[in-house]
Parts: sequence; structure tokens; C-alpha cells
Amino acid sequence: MPAADPNRNVMCIKLKKELPALAKPPFPNELGKYVHEHVSKDGWDQWLKESVRYINTYRVDLSSREGTEFMLKQLRIWLGLEDGDLAQTAWTPPRRPSARPRRPRRPAIPRAKSTERNPAFQRTKVTRAAELPVRIRMLRTTPWVVRRSICEFCFLSFSPCP
Repeated sequence: MPAADPNRNVMCIKLKKELPALAKPPFPNELGKYVHEHVSKDGWDQWLKESVRYINTYRVDLSSREGTEFMLKQLRIWLGLEDGDLAQTAWTPPRRPSARPRRPRRPAIPRAKSTERNPAFQRTKVTRAAELPVRIRMLRTTPWVVRRSICEFCFLSFSPCP
């Protein structure tokens, strides 16, 4: 086989332009020879990007006969050598920008911390249980069953039961 000519151009059937050709046939069969003679490097790069979508959408295993046949059929349809529709992919083309301009975003307004807004929300850090009121200390250490018997009024008012 003669050495590949790096300056060789082909009339790409996909891009309809004369562009640099592939260095070697992509497949060792008739389709590979056809692609080498009629598809440019840019056109082949487009197919490689498109083929990734088919592989990901249909989870094609290229090591199996069925997967290879599926991809070759999609390539023939993509090149226009075979009639049919390309398989659907999960990829959707990006949306074109709309004609109307977008409204600019408003700058963020810095918010005050809750303690700056209302000093009543200031929290104090209790370091020891001894500093807590007796009723709360008792609730913290009492099991749940005993806690239910404590009067709600007594707990809220911190006063002895009537």
C-alpha cells in the first residue's frame, strides 16, 4: 500500500467542500475505502461526535456483531448511502437565542444578620448544665415517659404546679 499523501484533498460528500482527506481508511472493508475516498477529516470528526450519542443512548457494544452492524448502518444513513431515518438520540440541539434581549439581573441586596435586625434573637451560649434553670435541667435528664407527666404549664412558666 502506498504511503498516505498528507496534502491530499477530497470533495466531502457530507460538507460539500474540498477539504483535507483522512490519512487512512477507518475500516478494513468497502465502506472504509469509500469513506477514505469521499469524506474529509472534518466530516469524519463530525461523525465521531455523532456516533458517541448513539453509543450512549442505545448502550451499543461495539465488540458485538449487532452493535457493529447498528453503527455501520447509522453511518451509511448519515452519509446518505442508504435510505432511512437516523435513530433517535437523547441529545437535543441547543436552543437558539431569542430575539428579545434579556433583562439584566438586579444586584444582590446585602441582608442583615438576624441579630442585627432584632436584638431579641441574640443567642447566648450556655457552657454548663448548672447554669440552666432547674426545670430545664430536670427535663434534659429525665426519660421520655416521666417527661410526659410534667405539666405543660409548669414547664412554660417555670413555676411550681398549682
